Amino acid sequence: MNIVINKSSKERTRDQVVRQVRAAVASGELVGSDRLPSAADVAWEQGVAKAAIQIAYQDLMLMGILERYHGDGPLVCLGCEDECRDRYRAEIVARLCEVVAEAEAAGMTVDEILVEAQQS
Repeated sequence: MNIVINKSSKERTRDQVVRQVRAAVASGELVGSDRLPSAADVAWEQGVAKAAIQIAYQDLMLMGILERYHGDGPLVCLGCEDECRDRYRAEIVARLCEVVAEAEAAGMTVDEILVEAQQS
C-alpha cells in the first residue's frame, strides 16, 4: 500500500493515514497479514514527522485493524476485514445522513443533492 499525505489538507497527517488504511482494508486492497510500510519509511517518503505515522499506526492497532510484532512492521490483523468494512461503512453512512439533513434544511431536494455529488 502506498500512503500519500496531502500536506495542504486541513486533515491531520495521522488522520489521513488512518483513513487511507481503513479504506484499503474495507475495500479489500489490504487483507489480513498484509504488511504496511514502516513509519520511518512513510515519514521519509512523504516528508512528514515519523511520530505522526507512529501515532496513526497505534490508533489503528487500538481499532483492531493492525498488529505489530517486535522487529517487524505493522500487519493487518487476520480476520478483521469484515468488521472493519462494516464499521467504516456505518461511519460513512452516518456522515452522509448528517450532510443530507443539512442540505435538506438548506432547501435542497435529494435529487439536487445527488446531482451535485455526481458533478463533484
